Amino acid sequence: MKLFSWSSLFFLLSLSFLWGCGYWVWLQTNQSQQTQLYSQLSLQLERSEVLLEDWQRNYRLHLDYLRADLVGMTPATTDNVIYDPWQELDDKIQHAPWPDALLGYALLDEAGRAVRLSNSVAGQLFTITATDFSSNHQFLTPMVLPAQWVAPVHLELNNQHLLFWFDLSALKQNLQKAQQGGAGEVLLVSAAAQLVSPSRYQQTLLARFGQTDLRDDQSLKFLLKRPPEDLTRSSQRYDGSMAWPATPLAQLMTASKQGQTPLFVPNYLGRPSVASWRWSDSWQAYLVAERDLHSLQQQRKTLRQYLLMGLSALSLILLLLFWLIQRGVRQQEQVTVFGESDLLTSPEPLVTVPDTALPELASTAEPVTVIKPVAVESSQQQNQLKIAQTLLQAWLTQPASAHSLREVSELWLQQCDTETQGPIYCQPGLLLSLQLTQLQQQVVKALLLELAPDLPAWVSLDAVALREALDWVIRLRLAQHDVSTLMVKVVLTEPQRLMLEISDDGDTIAPGQWLTLLHPGQDQTLWPAALQRLQHAGGHLSAAQQQFSGNKLLLTLPLQVLAEARPGSELQLIDGAALLLCPAGDAQQLYRRMLKQTGLALMPLDDAAQFMQWCSEQNDARLDYLILDEAFINADQQIATQVFQVVRRYFPQLALLVLVRQPDQWQALQQSFQLRLISKPVLCGSLQQALVATEEAEFGPLLRRVWLAPANAVDGWVLQQVLSQLGYQPMTLLPEQTLPYNELLMLPLENSMKWQGQLTQQPLLWYTAQPVAIDSLEESQLVWTQSQGLTMLSQRLFQLSERLITDEN
Repeated sequence: MKLFSWSSLFFLLSLSFLWGCGYWVWLQTNQSQQTQLYSQLSLQLERSEVLLEDWQRNYRLHLDYLRADLVGMTPATTDNVIYDPWQELDDKIQHAPWPDALLGYALLDEAGRAVRLSNSVAGQLFTITATDFSSNHQFLTPMVLPAQWVAPVHLELNNQHLLFWFDLSALKQNLQKAQQGGAGEVLLVSAAAQLVSPSRYQQTLLARFGQTDLRDDQSLKFLLKRPPEDLTRSSQRYDGSMAWPATPLAQLMTASKQGQTPLFVPNYLGRPSVASWRWSDSWQAYLVAERDLHSLQQQRKTLRQYLLMGLSALSLILLLLFWLIQRGVRQQEQVTVFGESDLLTSPEPLVTVPDTALPELASTAEPVTVIKPVAVESSQQQNQLKIAQTLLQAWLTQPASAHSLREVSELWLQQCDTETQGPIYCQPGLLLSLQLTQLQQQVVKALLLELAPDLPAWVSLDAVALREALDWVIRLRLAQHDVSTLMVKVVLTEPQRLMLEISDDGDTIAPGQWLTLLHPGQDQTLWPAALQRLQHAGGHLSAAQQQFSGNKLLLTLPLQVLAEARPGSELQLIDGAALLLCPAGDAQQLYRRMLKQTGLALMPLDDAAQFMQWCSEQNDARLDYLILDEAFINADQQIATQVFQVVRRYFPQLALLVLVRQPDQWQALQQSFQLRLISKPVLCGSLQQALVATEEAEFGPLLRRVWLAPANAVDGWVLQQVLSQLGYQPMTLLPEQTLPYNELLMLPLENSMKWQGQLTQQPLLWYTAQPVAIDSLEESQLVWTQSQGLTMLSQRLFQLSERLITDEN
């Protein structure tokens, strides 16, 4: 393409128009979302304001009735032996039809001093209530207590003041019902930017500020301050928020009585949000409707990535199209000038392949893929091959229990350069769940695994270093007699690093002792082999300070994200009631968090005797699922049989889910009681499949199947080993079996002509044991040789998996 021409100008205009349309679509989408959010917040604000006004209007009516009733009452200061004016005052106030629970009241003189307190609760609340009646407001500023929301109400009577305190639990529930969606909340904020209504994250704020042990009569004072991090995801404790800057909402409220904040401004929790506020004279506070925008921020980021990818792809297609047009124009000009087609550039001759070469792919309309043999390189590989043959012959001739032969083989493998050293393409959640499932079958102590929702579906990392380091840490901690449960939490940190939080319930170890255990000496050659490999891969293992008892280790490893987390992996809502039988501890808390997301009504019990008593007392109760952890009965199948018989007697249609370490040992009971066995550690996906299943089955990590048609037994065994290392399930095709649809296929390149009739758009990977070089490989066809190693095989299988997902969509 010429640099200065009409076609170049047209190309630039087309490219500008394409990107301009993309930018316009992006702006319109953002504007539409912003308009929708603002309208929802305005509607939510109006509903909440109506609720608050109705509440005050109702109380004004009752206060007027009470004032009229108390006007004709004998003054409380009258001396009368028979008549008790205080008792009459108590009766009139207590028998008034208050809409909410009356916590107490106080009678104050003109100076605001307490003349009478109705009870001890009134005395506690009087000390924390601001009794400034100069503004003549009947409803004072509400107070937030650790367990209550209290509203002080003032009534002036005979130059004295009656001060009531009401519980606002009902008003709090009504405000929560008025909220749209689960990501927003309605708040009352004083003029000093202090929350005077309970926050849905009140327990999180108390934990972050170390105020979990407050008394019930202490007032909570949370200011609209911007924290340095997201408090809902942090475990850091802070002394206070006075040094933090004010939130954008607090700054805007000081300048205007009503308005709306921009999108994605940080709120008092440090999370992106949008808010709408309005000043309320009757409450002497700002009424704020706030919406959490963390999920919307992630959606916009994903949408922006997809939009950029689409525009880039269209730009490349446009560039290729104009290049082909220019090339055709130049060729036509050459034909016109010289008058003969012999001067056109002739295609390069194909490389001839000897008879001993591998067969070519089936002929198509596209260029044929040409494969040439490559000479095997160095004599070092031949020497290693001879050593491997000698060791194999020794294993065949000598007993397998010979320890010296095993040691020699392990030493030779350590000295050889294996292909597994380095990053491979894998699914991190599946990789870790498989390893912990195998470890759980070997150990009796409990292993728990929790995966972050934003964990990527595919990454590139050093899987061998991760597996060896995790195995070393788990076995090190489980060897301690005081450790009974070990939990591994997997999260993704910034920059792109995988972090494993490994927590146990053992005795707390001092930081100095951890340093000696993890890094014994400055010489890294003296460290354990697993830690040396982790260090070489760029990873790190360190100890973290636990807030309470136990220990926590942090294992980090760099990675490269290949595919983000797949949408739709959350637990579905299930209608029904479930009974969870699990010992108290970290496992029960984890299972309850998983089950609460399904919408099931949980009824946890503590011991087997309490469970039997509960079953005998049920008549019309509903129970759809019984979820039994084998640790609840110490893995005793006789007790399990009794439990199943009792529960089936009262609930015949009950579904039985059992969390087990070794599902093979429960096969007999599974057939007798139609059990749904879930392998430990329990994952959200396995639990979801077990809940929605309709028949007995085993649930665990789901492996992706790869169908093979090996040319010989040796190739088949090698392929099965490497696929198992990469986390796939190898399946062998029968001689007369047709190719399965919508599955991953690995077929021998030597027998390619046999399968050409069945290949349409299947995701296919050709493999060969011979070293080959590919001159012109089509983009839709992939070839892997054993000399390329596991890294290239994992990359090829990742490409096939992505193509399969794309075809399904």
